[in-house]
Parts: sequence; structure tokens; C-alpha cells
Amino acid sequence: MEEPKLPLRQWKNFQIPVDYYVRMDFNAFVDVVDAIGGINYDVPYEFKESDSNDKKDSIHLKEGYQHLNGEQALALARTRKHDSDFERGKRQQELLMTIAKKATSAESVLKIDDVIAAVGDNMSTNLTFPEMRGFLSYGLDENVEMETVNLAGQGGYSESGAWYYYVSEESRQEVTGTLQEHLEIEDDEETTDYASKQEENHQHDSY
Repeated sequence: MEEPKLPLRQWKNFQIPVDYYVRMDFNAFVDVVDAIGGINYDVPYEFKESDSNDKKDSIHLKEGYQHLNGEQALALARTRKHDSDFERGKRQQELLMTIAKKATSAESVLKIDDVIAAVGDNMSTNLTFPEMRGFLSYGLDENVEMETVNLAGQGGYSESGAWYYYVSEESRQEVTGTLQEHLEIEDDEETTDYASKQEENHQHDSY
């Protein structure tokens, strides 16, 4: 959300095979939340933030547990006025997990077609429509747990003026080990993942 996208080639730095990907823009995020009827979330502090059309201070949320529509959820995910980039990243993870949990709940499962249709041209993915529907069985399994990892580092501007988050090498190695352990991947195991293929295609297109 207004963060620089992690270049696909960077996934190779973590030695993680990427089988599927989904990339959404602001409009898709808003549409998904609205399509599932909004979410309930404990807003940590009162703030004002721009909406998806960058209309300044058009979203005003007060502190406390409340129901959020798509624009309000996006504003909460974007704001960095009262905490750090690291805390904002954690909040974004919590919001995505809340959305995922609501989207796979019994009350929302019948709306999945509406959710997929809502994002429309605002989403790119290599998943087929049947594959997306097939993942519902995982979400409806109460024994499935979602876990997150965080990369430590610090933000800063490059010489070109673009903002980047610089990950520390120690954190990169720690996260790499965690992900490889979960996926049962050996350090020297060859990975022919989606990210690698996309980088190769990009290189060919550049010639």
C-alpha cells in the first residue's frame, strides 16, 4: 500500500519457491472488504487519512473496536502518523488476516464469486478461478493457522528519491531459515519458482 513492491527476483534471496501470487491495488483492497460486508477491528488511535483517491483527511476514525468498510480499512492500513513503519507493517498483516478470516467464514463463503468479481481488473494473479475456489477448503478448516514473519531493517530514500525498506542481513538470514524450515527446503535445493521464471522473462523482454 504505497510501499515499493518487492522485486520478484528478490524472492530468490530467501530461496523460497513461489507457486502462486496475487497482487492487488488500492481499489481491489477496498472492493474485497466491501464485498464481504466489512470487517470488525480494534483501531489503535484516532486519526485522519486520505482515501483511495488521495482526498486529504477524508477518512476520520476514532480509537476503539468498530466496523470498518473498505475505504476505512485501507486508511488504517496506510496511515503512519502515530507509529513506525515496522508497526504499520504488523498492522497490515493483522488486517489481512482479519479479512482472510472473514472471507472464509460461513457467512461469507457464498460471496466468494462476488469477491473475485469485485477485484476484476484491479488484481493480477496466476491462479485460475477454480483454483481460487479450491483454496476455500483450507480457509474453512478450523485447524489451519496463519503465521506471519517480519523483516527487521530501516526505511530510507535512495538517490533517485524513491523510498525503500532496507532489510538487515541478519534478519534476512533468520527469515530465510524460518521459511525454509516450514517448507522443508534444503539450503542448496534448486528452486525453479514463479519468481525466477518471471525474472528470466523480464530479462528476455528487455533485449
